[in-house]
Amino acid sequence: MKILEPAQIRQASESERVRDIARTESIREALDKARRELNNVNAQFEVTLANQRLRWAHEEKEATERLEDLRKETEELIKKREAALIPLDSEKKKAHDLFNEAEAVLLSAREQKRESSRLESEAEHLKALLEEKLDELSDRESILVEKEKKLKVRELAVDEERNIIKKLSKELSVKLSNL
Repeated sequence: MKILEPAQIRQASESERVRDIARTESIREALDKARRELNNVNAQFEVTLANQRLRWAHEEKEATERLEDLRKETEELIKKREAALIPLDSEKKKAHDLFNEAEAVLLSAREQKRESSRLESEAEHLKALLEEKLDELSDRESILVEKEKKLKVRELAVDEERNIIKKLSKELSVKLSNL
């Protein structure tokens, strides 16, 4: 190794210092640039994180609302199901009662129809009898009218005969008295 002179050593040390300063300056600039980028990235991260938090809060709110809606819908469906299940037996009983009532009404209607048919048949029979009796009565009335006419004619004839007999009797009496 070669020994250097003090001026060379100074110069070498000075140039090394300048290089160190330049390196330090370069490193400082790089560090500042890296800090700025880190600060920018941190700021972007904070903005992105804030936006993400807002989105998450919004999604969480929507999810909470959706869950609440689903809970309400589930409760309503449960109530409807319970309401549908409870009255089912009641509705079955009502339907059975209505069916029994309808059967009773049908039987009653059939009985009334039979009774109506019987009464109608009886009414037809009575009508026929009544018509027969009316015909008989009409025939009797006709006979009576005929007899009455004959009787009037006889009465008139008898009256006429009486009158003639009276007249003849008077004449005979007059003739007898003349004799």
